[in-house]
Parts: sequence; structure tokens; C-alpha cells
Amino acid sequence: MKYVKLSGSGNTFVLIDNLNGKELNIKELALSLCKKENTDGLLILELSDKADFKMRVFNKDASEAEMCGNGARCCAFYFGEKEVKIETLSGIITAYTTDDKVKIMVGEPKDIKLNIPIYENCHFVRVGVPHTVIIVDDLKNIDICKEGRKIRFHHFFGPSGTNVNFVRVLSKDSLKIRTYERGVEGETLSCGTGSSSASYISFVLKKTVFPTFVKTRSGEILSVYFVDNKLYLEGKVHILK
Repeated sequence: MKYVKLSGSGNTFVLIDNLNGKELNIKELALSLCKKENTDGLLILELSDKADFKMRVFNKDASEAEMCGNGARCCAFYFGEKEVKIETLSGIITAYTTDDKVKIMVGEPKDIKLNIPIYENCHFVRVGVPHTVIIVDDLKNIDICKEGRKIRFHHFFGPSGTNVNFVRVLSKDSLKIRTYERGVEGETLSCGTGSSSASYISFVLKKTVFPTFVKTRSGEILSVYFVDNKLYLEGKVHILK
């Protein structure tokens, strides 16, 4: 099975180009390839009658996600056009590629809930996928897996659960983030929709302004913009293999 390994600001994926429409055992591939390549997920490119291609995203536990910001950026980079429309389970998004940077229209933030009484400084927004954002003063000493797992599976978020982002405000236009990702069931080095969600919640709370620059666990910076009530995410993409 031919595939490409990519990194979107530290968020790593195996990508399979299935535009020829072959039958694939996707769940088996997700489990085996993510383990073999030590990646956060599997991306499948398929034909679409609504966009340039369809992106399917599978976590390393083989569950399918509605959307993935860094995954979409990786797919657009692989596809090789300056502007592409991508069909996802959460809708059509547009991606713009310039050299090694890809900017995507993540979409409109929805289902905003502030000050959820299950954890201190806990907020929620859906940006393609569900994200909880927790504002903290100290990121370094948090047990991300322990605390993230508590919230990820909390009954408040129903059977589908939530991704969990712990966020520290660095300045009026910058954040630092650590993310526990649903489906990975652990911390990842970067999460595009998580960085977008954190930027939006911080903006709503009047802690930061747009554009917001988010320092991820990988050390790379993701830039988040908010234009006409839509979030945009920009960062670097690298082909690893």
C-alpha cells in the first residue's frame, strides 16, 4: 500500500490517495499504519462531486472524525493546487497554499457554551468537531492525559465526547496550547481545530484579539484569523516520508 507521511505543524498523518476509488479496509489500515508510522491519524483522499476531493479522517483508534484542520492542510498541500475545495463530513472548506504554508477556512464557530461548571474556566465551541477550552495560568505542570481524559469522557458532552485544550494567554495576540485529542486518546503535538477553538474562546472572553498566534506543543506557530464570522487557520506543512 503506497502512502505519504506528512506533518501539519507537528500533527502527523499517513495519507492514502484513493482518488481511483479502490476498495480499502480503512479501519484496519488506520490501526496498522498509525501504529507503524507513529502518527496521529490516517487521511484518505476520495473523489467528490461537490469539491476538488473528499477528505476522510480516521484517528489512530480507527474512529472517523468529522473534520481535522491540520489534516485538511496536509491534504491540500499534497494535492498541489494553490486553491482547492475539500469535502468533509462537517461541510465544504477551502484551502490556499503558498510555498510550505497552507491556510484553510475552518468555518463558523457553533454551539458556544461559556463557564461550564464541570471544571474551572471551562468553555466549549464546535469548530467542525467539538472542543473544550480551559484557560489556565500554568501549562507545564498539568497532567494533560489525566485531566484531559476526565473532561473528554464527561457525561456533559454526551456519548461522542469532546477534544480538550488547555490554554495559557501569553499576550493580547498570542496563546500557548496543549491538546488532548479524542480518538488519539492522548496529547498531540498540534491540533488545528483546537488552536482555532482556543483563539475564538479567548477572543469571546476579551483576552486576545485576531489574528491570534498559537504556540503548539511542537513549538510551531499556527495563525488564526476571524473574518466574516468564519475562522481561518494557517501554518506550515512538511512531507516526512
